Amino acid sequence: MRNLLAAFLGLLIAPALIAQHSVVAPVLGSVLIKGIHNYVQIGLPGIEADSIMITAHHSKIRKENNWLWTVKPDTSYTEETIIVTAWRKNKLVLKDSTSFKLKWCPDPVAFIGNHTGTNDTTTKELLVASLALTTRALNFEMDAAYEVVHFAMVINDGPAVYLNNSLFLSELQKSVILKTKSGDLVHFYGILVKYPDGRFKTVNGITLTIK
Repeated sequence: MRNLLAAFLGLLIAPALIAQHSVVAPVLGSVLIKGIHNYVQIGLPGIEADSIMITAHHSKIRKENNWLWTVKPDTSYTEETIIVTAWRKNKLVLKDSTSFKLKWCPDPVAFIGNHTGTNDTTTKELLVASLALTTRALNFEMDAAYEVVHFAMVINDGPAVYLNNSLFLSELQKSVILKTKSGDLVHFYGILVKYPDGRFKTVNGITLTIK
């Protein structure tokens, strides 16, 4: 009789649990970024964290702690579905899914020191002290690393072009900059950047006028 009562109560409780909805909250709201680890919080009231599993169709998933996971979507798709399941005593008590749009990492802006674009001025000493070209993805909250892997430099209209396969100014480039005069233009262009998702793209150039 007790077993029959327990089974009956189980039938009453199970539909209520299955009707619950999980809360899947990526850092960027309704979007996941392709090719990088997106932090995703899973909220499931009334369900123990150890009972929860998440899977996805096109992503690698890693559990960081009880309620925090990382999801790394494949770059070949435009949408991903995260499936949340919860088990209790070897019985499935919840299965829920949430779909998200997949987007590429945004294009960054190149800087040298605090300078970008084509209208800034600086001294040759400060320019050399900047040491390297960097990139920033503006208004992008993910902890994602962009890296300059190649750029070219020219003074005024050349003709000499100084190439570099690094983000750092070479000793030759520094020497050339220190020989510039007031009014000279220093152009950085062909700035090739490795994106966090593995792509390579050329970003904006920078032109600085020497004071």
